Amino acid sequence: MSWPISWTDLVGHDQTVRFLRTSVTAGRLAHAYLLAGPRGVGKALAARLFARAILCQSAQDGDACGSCASCQRTARGHHADLLIPDVDDDALEIKIEVARELREQIRLKPMTADRQVAIITDADRLNVEAENALLKTLEEPPGHAVLILTSSRAEQLLPTTRSRTVWVRFGALRGDEVQALLEDRFGIAAADAAELARYGAGSPGRALEASGDVVRALRSFVEQRLTFPSLRRADISPLAAEAEQLVSRNAEFLEEKRQLTAAGGRRVEALRLLSVMALFLREAMLLALASGSGIMPGCETGAAVQLGETVRLGGFERAFSQLARAESAIRQNVRPSLVLCVLFARLRDCLR
Repeated sequence: MSWPISWTDLVGHDQTVRFLRTSVTAGRLAHAYLLAGPRGVGKALAARLFARAILCQSAQDGDACGSCASCQRTARGHHADLLIPDVDDDALEIKIEVARELREQIRLKPMTADRQVAIITDADRLNVEAENALLKTLEEPPGHAVLILTSSRAEQLLPTTRSRTVWVRFGALRGDEVQALLEDRFGIAAADAAELARYGAGSPGRALEASGDVVRALRSFVEQRLTFPSLRRADISPLAAEAEQLVSRNAEFLEEKRQLTAAGGRRVEALRLLSVMALFLREAMLLALASGSGIMPGCETGAAVQLGETVRLGGFERAFSQLARAESAIRQNVRPSLVLCVLFARLRDCLR
């Protein structure tokens, strides 16, 4: 990720940004922050903006000046007092060696700035040993250090880790904010931007991970197969096999684009399929709840309406629970084909 220039680069989160900027301006900095919220809404971007402002020699209104020596070093990625562990984005966990090295580095006094800042992105990937090693720093932090953790699954962090950080909460963006961002900043055509914004469900990061064609293909599959009579088949294996073929076909493009392994590409695309399934089920549930109330005028009809008219609220709740279990299994490196086969069998029981 390239270094952002100003807080204006971050879309939304006005109240959260105000808090972080005020902390810099007033010099009231905690020793550790946890930026928590959905994946892809700007937490990593905010962490970098916050770190840059903390290290800036001439920060104004809580924003880095962009021209001092410190800002220039940060922009080049060579600031001696900015510590960012080198962890592969696709790594399933952050190991203890990373935490130990960071702990040793942060004990040293700053070299050029008044403070040292460390950023750990996706801190929920810390394994138990690594988190316990980091906890020692959180319990006895050096006075010059500021740790910034980000997490989209903060509940997976140890209670002691959560209690020793200042929580900074990030929420999902509005759909129109995501669509405007995709069109204006990334030059995505309006039709594709609308489809991706819908898939992103308030997360620009998630929307940018896919193409409009991929999302449409997944949505089409879900609308056809998560409704009846598809789910009433006695043998669910053809349905799971079709899903696996779709995942593998999309993964081929992803492997080339992001240079992932075949297994890594299938894992990412299987998780994307689960996201589309969750979004579809959410729409169906909301349509069922809003039926006859006029709460959702102009909402699309069709497959989501059919499912909403057929399934009770408890069925949706059980289905969401199964999707969460499937996501956890895939993230733990269980083969996607096996996870999808089990998932469709369980969804058949939930959505009847």
